Amino acid sequence: MSENTTLIPIEVECHSGYKADEYPKCFHLNNDRYEIVEIPDRWYQGELDPEWPASNYFKVHTDRYV
Repeated sequence: MSENTTLIPIEVECHSGYKADEYPKCFHLNNDRYEIVEIPDRWYQGELDPEWPASNYFKVHTDRYV
């Protein structure tokens, strides 16, 4: 992760199908709720950097501009 990256904590509601937290349905940012209408991309980042846990990442389109 670059030195200029700033992480912003958000609360995410996920769909749970055959596994837990399969993909995001919406998220909350600054007391606003954003519905996810499309997931155009997703990727997994493994344990390349021991300071960051392995994670799933999603590029999403919402029902309004963030």
